[in-house]
Amino acid sequence: MKYILGSAKTPFTSYVTAGIGVAYFPYEMDPAFIASFNPDHNKGNALVKESVVTPTFPFGIGFKYTLGQRLGIGVEYQMRKLFSDKLDNLDDPLAYETAGPNGTIEEITYTDMIHNNDWSGYLGIHLTYKIYIGKKACPAYESKN
Repeated sequence: MKYILGSAKTPFTSYVTAGIGVAYFPYEMDPAFIASFNPDHNKGNALVKESVVTPTFPFGIGFKYTLGQRLGIGVEYQMRKLFSDKLDNLDDPLAYETAGPNGTIEEITYTDMIHNNDWSGYLGIHLTYKIYIGKKACPAYESKN
């Protein structure tokens, strides 16, 4: 919908947002913690510390409203699908190893890059302030009212 900050003709709008992104976060997996609810886990005994860089898919909805000639307010809710299962420091805690045919070790997992459990949600409120109002309109705010 058309929205111009400070305009009485278009004082509000709703919107949808989507994109692609990258997330960076520290990861610290403690096998002793995972063993407290899955004693047969396949994560070994060593504490794992690393940094994770993963693609994300953010999407959400929002609403903006003009409060005056220079000021606007908005609210937005976004979800982010992370293509890593390490945000919660668990990394597939139900996975385990079992004896397969012919004495081989088979790993049973419950997540992969597409089907993992890590999503994050964000709710935010934002203020917008138009810095310049003069005789000549700023090109970013030009419109045919």
